[in-house]
This record gives sequence, C-alpha cells and structure tokens, in this order.
Amino acid sequence: MEFSVALVVFGLVLVVVGSLVQIVRAFQQSIWWGIAYMVLPAGNLAFMICHWARARGSLFCVLIGVALIGIGAVIDEKGLSAKSLFAALTSSDGDKDVESLNASIDGVRARIETLEDQLQARGAELAKQFQTLDQQRKELKVTDPAEVQRFNAEAEAYTAQNNAQKAIGVELESARAKLSGLLDERARLRAANPPVPAQYASASTPATDTAPATTGANGKQVVMYTTASCPACVAAKRYLIQRGVRYEERDVERSSDARKEFQSLGGRGVPLIVVGNERMEGFNSQQFERMIGG
Repeated sequence: MEFSVALVVFGLVLVVVGSLVQIVRAFQQSIWWGIAYMVLPAGNLAFMICHWARARGSLFCVLIGVALIGIGAVIDEKGLSAKSLFAALTSSDGDKDVESLNASIDGVRARIETLEDQLQARGAELAKQFQTLDQQRKELKVTDPAEVQRFNAEAEAYTAQNNAQKAIGVELESARAKLSGLLDERARLRAANPPVPAQYASASTPATDTAPATTGANGKQVVMYTTASCPACVAAKRYLIQRGVRYEERDVERSSDARKEFQSLGGRGVPLIVVGNERMEGFNSQQFERMIGG
C-alpha cells in the first residue's frame, strides 16, 4: 500500500473513531444532549461549546484525521480517488502473501532438485559398491581373519552410506509433501484474493495482474508435467531454475487432475512442457528458448 493511501486510511479511522466517541460522550452527559447532537444541525457545536472538557479529546482526534486525509491527498501526485483507494486496499496483503509463498515454493523446488541429484549420484555409487562387496563376499577366505575384518569394515561403510541414502529419500519425500502443501495454500490465497475489477483501477494504481505467478519472461504461463523418476524432468527443472523462469510443476503420478490434463493434451511422455499455447515433449533448451521468447 502506498504511503499516501496509508495516511488517508489512518485519517479516516481517526475521524470515525473521534465522531463515535463524541456521540457516546454526548449521551453520557444526558440523553437530551445525545439526541440534540445527532438531530439538530448545530447540536454537535453546542455540545462542544458547553462541554469543552469532555469534547476536546475526540474533536482533536477528528481534526488530526482530517489533516492526515488532506496530507495524503496532497502527497499523491495524481490525487486520491475512491477507486484507487479500493484498488490499493484489495490488492495489498493477499499479493504480499502470494509473493512470499512464491519465494518459499522456489526455495523448496531448488532443495528438491538438489536432493534428487544427490539421490541419483549416491544411487549409482551404492550400486557399484554393492557389486564390489558381493564379489568380495564370494571370494572371501573365512580362514583369513585380516581379510574378514577388511570385508566387515567395507560392509559397515556400505551400510552407513545406504542408511544415508534412505535418509535423503525421506527428506526428499518430505520436501515434495511441503511443496504440495505450499502449492495448495497459494491456490487458496489466489481464490480468496481475486484480481481487482478493471473499473476500480486508476492510472496511478494498475489492476492486479491476472496471469498466474508461474510465468516466463514474456508473461506466458509455464507448466511442466513430470514424474518423480524422470531424469529429463530433473534436467528441465534445473535449467528453468538456472534461467530464473518460474513454472508450475504438475506430477502426473501423484495428482489425478494433473494426469487428466496430461492425457487431454495428448501427452505420451514426460516432461511435457506447456508455454502459453505451445507444447514440447521431452526437453530441448533451444526449443524452450524459442517458445519462451516468442
């Protein structure tokens, strides 16, 4: 919310509060003073003159509120209208919450990419270690204590790394669940804070952008249909993150709605990347750059 709008809002609050306090104090003085204050044209003035000690505090509150409204209107270069005030009030907190969620979503996605890379790299290492251990087990001379001790040490090291791999898998699942929750929360916020109607937007306060937050540099929405076990999906997501392109990921294995959308688009394999009205199966950075820059 702009500073000038904040001044006007605070001024309005002071005017309303001050006026209500004056009415209450008039009725506290007597019911006739209260009726006179509300009904007679000069009743409020007469009450303030006759009972200045009781009325001065609320009067100062009203005057300060009026002054703040005037200052806010002067600060605003183009003047403050009811339309611009409405637009500012309805597009502040919700937008900030969505932006905060977008940052959290991007952070969790980056963490997921890191964990997926670790899982893939460690998995390849563990597979080689298991093959080596299995071969050593077959050739192990149980009558040689030193050789048995070396084998046991290597087996323990493999077990420790395997446990670490499982821990990464658990963390990865937790991160995916967190991402799903954040996406759901963002969807609820967007539903609860629809864009400001165009008729309430002014030249100084543009209407809220109706495009989804997951957009590329040219404003086109970027949606990627993926699965958790897809290496090409990992590469595509890493590229988009490095490029700074915000996107919406839809896992066709975890979400029935995403799977239906994927099928309705004629998808045969993942990743399926949709940029505006264009689609790409698999991932090619040059083709993506053409789509996002078109």
